[in-house]
Amino acid sequence: CVAANGSRGMKQWTEEQRREVATMLLAGFSAGQIAMKVGRSRCAVISLVNRWPDLKAIGFARSRAA
Repeated sequence: CVAANGSRGMKQWTEEQRREVATMLLAGFSAGQIAMKVGRSRCAVISLVNRWPDLKAIGFARSRAA
């Protein structure tokens, strides 16, 4: 995936950003909605959630409903 700004560079996620993503996941935000709020690509958000056990445990709303 390519970021909204066209960049393919790898930016590190800060602890604050990971907490913000966790809060939005708990509120039922989609990967696309989170991406727009944190200024990352949808793929970057999905990748983060899949890599971090705490975020993966929360998951996305659609996957929790199943």
